[in-house]
Amino acid sequence: MSFLEKTSYRNKFLFVVIAILVLSWLAWQMSFAPTLELSKTKSELTDKISEASNLQTYLQQMQIEKAQLEAILGSSDITPEEMQLGIVSYVADIADDKSMKIEELYPLHLIKEQDCQIATQTIIVSGTYAELVRLCMAFEADFNLARLASVNYWTDTDPKTRKKKLYATYYLQNIQRAV
Repeated sequence: MSFLEKTSYRNKFLFVVIAILVLSWLAWQMSFAPTLELSKTKSELTDKISEASNLQTYLQQMQIEKAQLEAILGSSDITPEEMQLGIVSYVADIADDKSMKIEELYPLHLIKEQDCQIATQTIIVSGTYAELVRLCMAFEADFNLARLASVNYWTDTDPKTRKKKLYATYYLQNIQRAV
């Protein structure tokens, strides 16, 4: 008599159930779990490959955007002294036949940070409200050597004539890459 003939059907059934559970666990450990893990790794690597292939397009877009921003900030092929002379001559050309007058020209202020150089020119001009606003609009629309950063208007009484005079302080900046 063999071993299987001596055991009852209940014990044979339990033996088969235990064998099925052990074989299922082995199948999970040996093939299903590694297969699912490899599938997850494959999808992650596929995502990384697609990101890497889109990287070149992204870099080109960033370079275009950078060039556009540099164009907006101001001309980058001039020296700060050329910018200062350009501002003075531009204001003098506009103020030539009007009552507008350059009252004060502050020294050029240079700041160098990391890879940028910021040149700021402050100029005080007196004149009528319409002339000063036209000058402001001209700086915004036509002047390419620097960008108008701020304008401050105020009045002051002339001690000689005792008349109120309108003044405007223009802050112009040129931001460029420091080489």
